[in-house]
Amino acid sequence: MKQKKCRGSACPELAGARQKAIEIGQTAEQYAARLEKAEQELLTDPLTGAYNLRGLETKFREEAGRARRHKLGLCMLFIDVDNFGRFNKEHGQETGDLVLKAIVEAVKQKLRAYDSVHRLGGEEFVVLLPETPSAEVAAIVAERMRKRIEELELQSHNGDGPLKVTVSIGVAALGPADGLRELIDKANQAERRAKDSGKNATFIFSDNGIVPGDERLAGQRAAR
Repeated sequence: MKQKKCRGSACPELAGARQKAIEIGQTAEQYAARLEKAEQELLTDPLTGAYNLRGLETKFREEAGRARRHKLGLCMLFIDVDNFGRFNKEHGQETGDLVLKAIVEAVKQKLRAYDSVHRLGGEEFVVLLPETPSAEVAAIVAERMRKRIEELELQSHNGDGPLKVTVSIGVAALGPADGLRELIDKANQAERRAKDSGKNATFIFSDNGIVPGDERLAGQRAAR
């Protein structure tokens, strides 16, 4: 006697095979999602949500290679929170943590989709700005960030406030022979000059030395 063929959903074997395939597909997707999440966590600072140093190393390799291949500019901002140790001592570490989170959010508001902010540690951050032709252009972005942070009115963890905070920023552009360490060093030198100038300022590492990057100090320099 000829066995009757089953078709479509009426066939238990086909229906079972289809369900198994769906389950395998879902499992693969779930695994890929978990793997992606784990990789992302390895590159991210758990407190602020900014990328960490490992994330910076990864991002720099990608962007420096692209900048050199396509002759595109790549700039870095080195951001340090002014008087943060004293701030923590006066208001407590919990409030300090809230401040760091607020600063990262303020910085992200001024970034393009392909820019990135990274926490080096403590109150130090760097921002990578791909496709930015010069340090002078990057300084315009830095000034927007500095002013936005200066405008923040923050609350302490127990509701006290408003609390004010400022940052000093150093700006540098990727040179022909620069690796990540050299670029960080140049931006950090400019940031230290911003600190020495009285803080809450932006300075640029340039071929002519370290010069003011914000309008107030640039005007003072021109007047000398």
